[in-house]
Amino acid sequence: MDSKEVDEVTRRVSVLVEAVRSDVRIVAEGVSALTGAVAGLGNRIDGLENRVENLEINVKAGFDNVEKRFDRVKVEFDKVEKRFDGVTTEFEETRAMIKLSYTELDRRLGTLESGYSELRDRIERLEKSS
Repeated sequence: MDSKEVDEVTRRVSVLVEAVRSDVRIVAEGVSALTGAVAGLGNRIDGLENRVENLEINVKAGFDNVEKRFDRVKVEFDKVEKRFDGVTTEFEETRAMIKLSYTELDRRLGTLESGYSELRDRIERLEKSS
């Protein structure tokens, strides 16, 4: 190979090396951009994880609050139920007393009606005899 050929080969190799260097720079810039994007996504994921953890804490606190309120309502309901049972018992006792009173009044009224009939009959007999 003569000097011209060597120069031509050297020039072509230099052009190829420069093209490869340019391609390597482009790839390096792409890798750098992707690394930044991945880091940004990592930060966003961390932020989302924190938000989910906070949401879990708030939901649990909310459920705990609802459970406590439900327990208080249950206690109050039990008190109302006991009072209702007492009122029901008193109502039944009152009903029984009224029934007894009605029976007694009915008996006494029957006695009065019978006595009235007897008195009316006696008055009529006395009026006829005089």
